[in-house]
Amino acid sequence: MPEITYTRHGDYLLPDIILSDPPDAEPLTKYGMIRKRYLKEHCKITYGLMLTREEIYPHCRAIQRKAQARMDALMEQLTQRPTKPLVRSHGRNIWRGCTTRQRK
Repeated sequence: MPEITYTRHGDYLLPDIILSDPPDAEPLTKYGMIRKRYLKEHCKITYGLMLTREEIYPHCRAIQRKAQARMDALMEQLTQRPTKPLVRSHGRNIWRGCTTRQRK
């Protein structure tokens, strides 16, 4: 086990902990960062444990890959589904409601 070094900050000695992240590792994208922020804000103990065990980035990358695979599959399904043209003949209120929902 490597020796832990400490740095003095005022009256406190804080450990010099550096996370090792391989330089060729894929960076976190949208879903990986969302997962990391969720753990940090809502699961603080789990986040702290994963951070000290250096499991946080591999975990976030795994979540990122799974989420991206689901999004790709979903987009593939949506592009293959036939769409109905939006027709104004159903009435002005229906048309207005549909266009309002699309803008949001």
